This record gives sequence, structure tokens and C-alpha cells, in this order.
Amino acid sequence: MAKYDSEPFQQSVSNAITFFAVGCTFISLYNTIELNIITLSTFKNWKGLYFWSLLTAANGIALHSIGYALPNFFSVKNPAIFIPFVAVGWGSMVIGQSLVLFSRLHLLGHHFSRLKPLLAFIVINGAGFELVMIVFLAIGTSWQDKARWGPIIATFEKVEVTVFFLQEIGLSALYIKACFSIFNVNGVRGGTSQTMRQHLLWVNVFVVLISLTVLLLQYFDLFTLQIAYKSFAYSVKLKAEIWILSKLVDIYRPKSSGSNVSNSQ
Repeated sequence: MAKYDSEPFQQSVSNAITFFAVGCTFISLYNTIELNIITLSTFKNWKGLYFWSLLTAANGIALHSIGYALPNFFSVKNPAIFIPFVAVGWGSMVIGQSLVLFSRLHLLGHHFSRLKPLLAFIVINGAGFELVMIVFLAIGTSWQDKARWGPIIATFEKVEVTVFFLQEIGLSALYIKACFSIFNVNGVRGGTSQTMRQHLLWVNVFVVLISLTVLLLQYFDLFTLQIAYKSFAYSVKLKAEIWILSKLVDIYRPKSSGSNVSNSQ
């Protein structure tokens, strides 16, 4: 019986993964440019937590993508060059995304004083994970026995991604509940209310599914795929966030020019 040669198949899979990673990186960088343009042109006043969270998350995506591209596409071998991009980029886009989800609760009328404990949790949680990851990456890239640190970093990343996934799910659930409750209070009824509720629900389901794919790739140890895909996934989630904001503004604008959502721009 002829022996099956798996090398062509493995090479094809490797090429497919490479093309996928290149595509994700390119789209992530393109989305970053678009997100910056949309954010800067949409908001009348360049201030507020929502505005700066959007910019922080968007530009964190760019840093993370560059950090991935340097060693994989440009043969940069020195970890001291690309690791800072990956670490700072990851922290910025993940913490920024959570702050975006948090700050839109305030836009929908929640009193900031009631949200302070939640804000403190997001900041402490994000900063804690980010600092530990930076320490692990610094030790892992400088330690002679790099093979020993690889599994440790991989395990920590799984815990980190899981915690951020659950955090974003919780914030999205609070946001959907807040949106549904304010429609009737602000006179948004009938077909408009029903349509908007459906849009918000399906967009948030879409965002949750994207977050779930990030989590699955992390647990399947698909390193090349998940690093490139993370940037792409977060850029898509931010674009969905901009879409949600525009829909809320369309509803509020004719009703009340002094609403929280309108004034946030």
C-alpha cells in the first residue's frame, strides 16, 4: 500500500492560515483608519469617556496588528520591538472595548455615581491582567528556557480572554436592558420601538458570537489564527458599536435635542 504523503495537505493548510492572518491584519488596520475618521467626524466635542474609549480601543487594534505583523510578515526577530506593540495594543483594545460598553450605559441615563463600582472593577480588572501579562511576556522572552514559559502564558491568556468575554457579556446585557426600558419612557413606541429593539438585540447577539469565536480560537491553541483574528474581531465589534450609536441618535434627535446621547457627540 502506498504511503500517504501529508506534506502537500499540511502546506496547503499552512498557506490558508497565512492568507487568513494577512487578511485579518489588513482589514483590522483598514477598520482602524475608518473608525478614527468616523469617531472624529461624528463627535462634535472631542471629550468624554465614550469618545476617548472609542479612540483608545480603535488605535489599540492598530498597535496589536502591527505587533503581530512585525515578526510574522517583516521578519522582526527581536521581541523587545514587537512585544510592546502586542501587549499595549491588546490592553488598549480590550479595556477600551469594555469602557465603551460601560460608558454607553451613562449615555442612556444611568447616574454615574451608581456606575462607579462597575467602572472601578473594569479598570482594576483590566490593569491587573495587563500588568501580569506584560511581566509574563518580559520573562518569557528573556528567559533561557522559553519552552517552560510558553504553556504558562498560554494558560493565563485563556483565563484572561474568558474573564473579558464574561465581562463584555455582562455589560452588553445591562445595555440591552437599559435600551429596552428607555424606549417607552421617551415616547418611542409602536413599530419604531419594535424595530429598534430587534436591531439592538441582533447586533448585540452578533457581537457576542464574534467574542465567542475569539474565545474558541484561544482554547483550541490556534496561536497564529487567534492573534490575527483578535484584532479583526475587535475592529468589527467597534464598528457595530458605532452603528448602534447612530441608530440611537436617529431616534433621540427629533424627540429631544438635549438628550444624553445627542449631547455626547
